[in-house]
Amino acid sequence: MIAMLMYFSLGFLTAILLTLAIIPSIQNRTERLTIKRLEASIPVSIAEVEARADALRAEFAMTTVRLERTIEHLRSIITGYARELTKKAVIIHRLQSESSISETAGQRIFRGFVTLGRRRVG
Repeated sequence: MIAMLMYFSLGFLTAILLTLAIIPSIQNRTERLTIKRLEASIPVSIAEVEARADALRAEFAMTTVRLERTIEHLRSIITGYARELTKKAVIIHRLQSESSISETAGQRIFRGFVTLGRRRVG
């Protein structure tokens, strides 16, 4: 039982020593990669900074132009719909006035039939 406990302790201590031996190399590699990434993200010269700013301005300008074109396109569509709606409103108004004229004429004809029917009956 004691031998088993000693073997277990010996294995555990060996694992700890190996881990302590490997950790510094892993940490060094992590630091080296982090430094490379940071150096790559930091511009080297003023020209690079200006180039990035120019690229951002150009991208913004292109986005603005695209949005303006989209707005103009949508305005033309809306104008077409408004024109179509106005035409249909005029047609509806004309049909309503014709309908009221027809209705009035129909009422007159109906009244005429009613008065004719009263004359014949009476």
